[in-house]
Amino acid sequence: MALPIRKILDLLAENIRRAGLPIPISNKFIYQWAEPLDIPHGGETVLYTGALYQLMPYTKALVSLLEDLEGKKGAGLLLKVAGKIGKVIDLSGITSRLAKKDAEFYQEALSVIAKLLSRAEVNYGYLYEQDMYSGALLYDLGLLNDFAKHAQKVYAQIKGAGVRKIITVDPHTLYMLRTVFPKYIEEYNLEVVSYLEVLSGKMPFFKGGLKGEEVVLHDPCLYARFQAVVDQPRELISTAGFKVKEPQWSREMTFCCGGLMESIAPKLAKYIASERMNQLREKGKRVVTMCPICHVNLSRVAPSDVEVYDLAFLFKDIVG
Repeated sequence: MALPIRKILDLLAENIRRAGLPIPISNKFIYQWAEPLDIPHGGETVLYTGALYQLMPYTKALVSLLEDLEGKKGAGLLLKVAGKIGKVIDLSGITSRLAKKDAEFYQEALSVIAKLLSRAEVNYGYLYEQDMYSGALLYDLGLLNDFAKHAQKVYAQIKGAGVRKIITVDPHTLYMLRTVFPKYIEEYNLEVVSYLEVLSGKMPFFKGGLKGEEVVLHDPCLYARFQAVVDQPRELISTAGFKVKEPQWSREMTFCCGGLMESIAPKLAKYIASERMNQLREKGKRVVTMCPICHVNLSRVAPSDVEVYDLAFLFKDIVG
């Protein structure tokens, strides 16, 4: 039986209206990764996570539970499922499915990205408790009125902190803040770039990694098709000493990971992810991506002999 899509959309929108996040996690959990790094608070240029990496452990647990519910049958189940989902998205249903290693993985990815920027002598700050979710899910699911209101809140928060330039860490936040927000906000004047673009050409001193090791690169759709972030990750991977292998569908013609539909059709999302994983596995067993949503979707279908990495982790040993 299909999940009650309208109910799910309403609950996601309500959570974002109420807590600023599709899954209302602790605000401290969003920025605690940065505290050990002593990143300056605020400034004209800031690293902005949009909370996407931090949401992934909860998203992964939520999708797992929704997938179980989607397969259930029986009279009157629709209402029962809808009630169950209400509890899930309010966190009480997914806490038991959270894995500590997942939370540590995604927070460490952010730490490595920040260290890379520092090693490349990029001057930046961080907004800590003002690092807000971009509202990407509202936009992608067509809840445009809710998205417009949320975008105004996010922009007001950023501008109120005196920020002029934002360095993003994922394709969804980049796309929202660089391409979509200007369509909804008059006189929008933020400069928005990806950390991949910032680091491109700034890292010759990182040469000397695991020379000759091969990785299969999965291009996230938004980076490759909409933001022209294609050559930069390949340059960085080569700088780290790895050799990039291209799957059948790559660069601007990349293949979807199944993301963004996992909250309303988890089995369909899993099927698409499996198709993509088969393409990637044909070229190698070490898969690299630069999007936390891609990482979640590809990881959950990866066979035991395939490892899925975030690009940042190729530099983990280099930055310490």
